[in-house]
Amino acid sequence: MAVVDIGPLLDRVTRPARYMGAEWNARPLPTEEASLKILLVDPDVYEVGMSRSLFHSLYQLLNSLPSVTCHRAFLPWPDMAMAMRESATPLWSLEGRQPALEFDLLLVLAPSELCLPSIIELLSLSGLPPLRQDRSGGPVVAVCAPAFLNPAPFSPLADMVLLGDPEAILPTLVISLQDVGLDPSRLKGMSGVFDCSLQGTARAVWADPLPPIPTRPIVPFVETVQDALVVELARGDGETPYAGGNYYWGPYRERSPSEIMESVSEALANTGYREVVLKGTHYGKLQELAHALRQSVGREVAIRTLQIPAQASWVEAATLLWAVPPRGSLNLWVGASSQRLRDALGFPLSDEEILAAAQSAFLGGWTSIRLQLEVGVPGEKPADVDAFLELIGNVKRAGRAIRGPKAHVRIEAAIFVPRPFTPFQWAPLPSLDEVAHQVGILRHGCRRKGIDLAVERPERWLVATAVARGDEEVAEAALHAWRLGARWDMRRDAFVWSSWEEAFRRASLEASTILAGRERGALPWQGIDAGIDE
Repeated sequence: MAVVDIGPLLDRVTRPARYMGAEWNARPLPTEEASLKILLVDPDVYEVGMSRSLFHSLYQLLNSLPSVTCHRAFLPWPDMAMAMRESATPLWSLEGRQPALEFDLLLVLAPSELCLPSIIELLSLSGLPPLRQDRSGGPVVAVCAPAFLNPAPFSPLADMVLLGDPEAILPTLVISLQDVGLDPSRLKGMSGVFDCSLQGTARAVWADPLPPIPTRPIVPFVETVQDALVVELARGDGETPYAGGNYYWGPYRERSPSEIMESVSEALANTGYREVVLKGTHYGKLQELAHALRQSVGREVAIRTLQIPAQASWVEAATLLWAVPPRGSLNLWVGASSQRLRDALGFPLSDEEILAAAQSAFLGGWTSIRLQLEVGVPGEKPADVDAFLELIGNVKRAGRAIRGPKAHVRIEAAIFVPRPFTPFQWAPLPSLDEVAHQVGILRHGCRRKGIDLAVERPERWLVATAVARGDEEVAEAALHAWRLGARWDMRRDAFVWSSWEEAFRRASLEASTILAGRERGALPWQGIDAGIDE
């Protein structure tokens, strides 16, 4: 395989270490010894992609398969993308600096509904036409979409979409590609694989038990978003499809405390990390795990949770895990704005429990907490937002009474996205103006109470909703948005609504159409079997 000369580019960009590779534990099979060469691609910058536990899991899995080598690539930062285009330099792999076009399979992660322009940018930088119909050769493009069970928006871009847990699909898929060649049409009927050219049916596949925790993850040379050992505790609907950031719709599965303890101990020895991040909002054995980990892992290792329910018992476990005086913020998931809505969503959490959890956190040594929720749930009324504002006022007063002026309360609000295979897949949604009004009430109330608020932009929510419930027309809109400059929509500070507004106009998509309810039998994901009863 050819080698891309990136030397002339590195002097022109910020953080050149993003693009150099050769990190600790990055040792795939040499390409000349492999019969199948895979490029695992994340549609975000290196610091974000290298913080995903799934990325490390896939890298470890693929490089353990016979005669397979898996390299990595990430979305270049704008300065590097500009330098690449000016010098006609194609996207390369960190391992070996080999051109993306010389791999057999591009396995592209899709971590959020807002990643479509980023994927298009990656394909373009690789030297591939973004649309499948315009490609006459090159690697097979597979979108690995554990966040999605609606492959329609990806169909014009990819050759195949993997539905379900990719670790349960890839071993069989790799063997088939080695046996029958790189023709997706010859994989007809394979579970977990949606053939984008056939637009047929597919069945999602779920891993049970969960794949092993990576015990030799790659250690980056630069600081990442989660500069720690990230450990996934559980997947599935037991985490509730409304728990912000959790998009696994499969059956609930969790790892045993003993498996986690053994894997964490081994991974710490193989990496040198002194901080562990536990990912799994509703892991049912957190209290048991907290005691076991603190006995088996040295007290010099800080262990923190990414997000926990706002209940006192969970707060006590999270405080025990730190072992040293807590620092940073404790992220408490409260679900929705009022107890009425939380009950309706199957997340029964009372205002009294949330307040008690906050008090427990401040008494346990925390000085900062974040209450995380989703607003704009169908049926939400101004009274629900008012109830939440009253609650956070009580939380702030409790913090000041316990920790004094050091107490800090922050609100992080996402806007509810009605995803497939939930009861909301048919639901009509409030208009953009109505959502903006609800967000305005929350923003004004937080400002009046002196509480920091980070909230989703309604326009960004509209784009996410279009992808979640849309069809192939959404890919057309995403292509227009990319041509108009959209690249980093997964980052709140980089989202540009004007690009999407014009893109929707060019694709003849109206906001009212995107937000309208779907009729039964007229769903873009109608042919997908997710193992869920309608």
